[in-house]
This record gives sequence, C-alpha cells and structure tokens, in this order.
Amino acid sequence: DPRPDIRISSEELPEIDEWEVGKEYMLTVKVKMKRLEQDESEGDKKKTATFTVIEVGEAEEQVE
Repeated sequence: DPRPDIRISSEELPEIDEWEVGKEYMLTVKVKMKRLEQDESEGDKKKTATFTVIEVGEAEEQVE
C-alpha cells in the first residue's frame, strides 16, 4: 500500500483511547513542510515532501 502512515500517541491525541482498530476517523493536522525532493531516476518525476506535525486533533465531523 503506497499511502503514508502516521504515528500519533495518546499524549498527542487523547481521543485514540476510545477509538477502535480498523475503523476510520477524520483528523485535522497542522504541518510544516521541511523538505521537497524530486526523484528523476528512471524517468520518474515524482516529488516527495517531508513534514513536521505541529498539531493534531479530531475533526469536528466524522465519517459514517
């Protein structure tokens, strides 16, 4: 699966103590971009960004 993973502790987001593994949740994430790289190997022009998470919280509306 090519989607990125994030790792958040219950100190950063206390709500996770009440959440269930396998369910989907909406978050709000404030980030600061640290780096932007472009991979041109083998003709690929994909860009990859690196972020520092500044703040994370539970979104006001959740998915059903």
